[in-house]
Amino acid sequence: MIIINKTRIDNGLLHEIIEFVRPPMISDFQLEVCIGLYCGIATTSNQITIFITPKEPPARSSCYDHSTDKERGYVGTRIQNEFEMLVFVIAHELRHVWQRENYDTNEGWFTNELYCRGNSILDGFSPPARDYDADMYARQQLKRWRTSRRDMK
Repeated sequence: MIIINKTRIDNGLLHEIIEFVRPPMISDFQLEVCIGLYCGIATTSNQITIFITPKEPPARSSCYDHSTDKERGYVGTRIQNEFEMLVFVIAHELRHVWQRENYDTNEGWFTNELYCRGNSILDGFSPPARDYDADMYARQQLKRWRTSRRDMK
């Protein structure tokens, strides 16, 4: 695991989030955090780029809506602040790394009637099934993150 941080986000927090949301058996990846609009990209060579805004949001609670796009497989999610956005996007992109390592199994994939892998291992790599799985995994990790933070208070 290599982390390149070109932002104001604390390296310790990035490591904490990555360790919290990283799927099992996934360690061979490079994560770069850059300035931009909130989004992420994972390449087939396990290089992940996460973009965050250059300035910290106002102190008041900011809410982001990760929008639903059924054609592309994205699942809507209410995100309360910038830290939750980081958790969600990092979990989503790390799940794509996991998908490449686990393309030959049906075990562990999130599916439903609309987004299923089918009989071919290549079906799991269609964008709707792939992004549905990554979003469901990210939602699960975000829920765990919120619970762990609530328990710490």
